[in-house]
Amino acid sequence: MLCRLLEDREATRDKIRGAKSFLAKAGVNDVVIVFLAGHGVLDRDGKYYFGTWDIRLGVPAEKGLPYEDIENLLDGISARRKLVLIDSCYAGADYQDELLRERFADLRRGTGAQVIAASGGLQQAEESNASAMGTFTQAVLEGLRGNADSNADGEITESELREYVANQVSLLSYGRQKPSGRAENLDLNFTLVRSH
Repeated sequence: MLCRLLEDREATRDKIRGAKSFLAKAGVNDVVIVFLAGHGVLDRDGKYYFGTWDIRLGVPAEKGLPYEDIENLLDGISARRKLVLIDSCYAGADYQDELLRERFADLRRGTGAQVIAASGGLQQAEESNASAMGTFTQAVLEGLRGNADSNADGEITESELREYVANQVSLLSYGRQKPSGRAENLDLNFTLVRSH
């Protein structure tokens, strides 16, 4: 397993964009997971930006990471099994709102990525006082440590993680936060963790 971590001052737009060369090393049978945790910002037109280290909140387009750059990280890489996890406010799309669907680039557009976002397109993501992290991040970590294995077969699949995270985040936030997800092919359900 290979991992690349960008945190704090390293998490700039250019360095995140530069991670594509690392992701491009993945083979066709590899699982690629991109996890972004931080602030999410909407500009005046409602366009989403991931809050990079040096983002200026009043002008997020200057140094923030637009959703299409997240898409570009996975576009053209060989791996067929790709998952994007975004723990930030405003990271998801609300399928009942046509305007929101138009505001977000769709990772399904040729990347084949499954996406699980901490919140809906107009929803804030909450922090957990108990764990000092986002409730979404807390649920993802608990899920990958084994709690998401709903059929007790020793494997955690993408769909098991998606379901576990949705339930846990709703529980931890007392229903105020509901993760959202997008997938190119809901039949593509790949294994993320094997315990044996």
